[in-house]
Amino acid sequence: IYGVNLGGWLVLEPFIVPYLFEKFNPDETTDTPPTIVDESSLSTALGKDLASTLEEHYKAFITKEYFAQIAAAGFNWVWLPMGWWMIETWEGKRMIPKTRKTDIKAGLRP
Repeated sequence: IYGVNLGGWLVLEPFIVPYLFEKFNPDETTDTPPTIVDESSLSTALGKDLASTLEEHYKAFITKEYFAQIAAAGFNWVWLPMGWWMIETWEGKRMIPKTRKTDIKAGLRP
């Protein structure tokens, strides 16, 4: 088995996709800790732009061409980290509920 991990596509983390988090957090040169640190706090910060921002990320971050490059490089296993909120959501959590099933299926199609 030769595999790769596609973190940052379906589970957003600041160290993998910093461009989604940077505009909401203080400059690294300050002593102020970041306040937008995970997908839930990012979702709140994005507000009305949540759906469009995240849908664009899901469509552009990993593409079918990327999967083709992975296969061409000899990898035969792909790890897709997924959060529970991709399947079910809790009331009051600002996530895009249950929409990533579509993104997962699109990524897995040959």
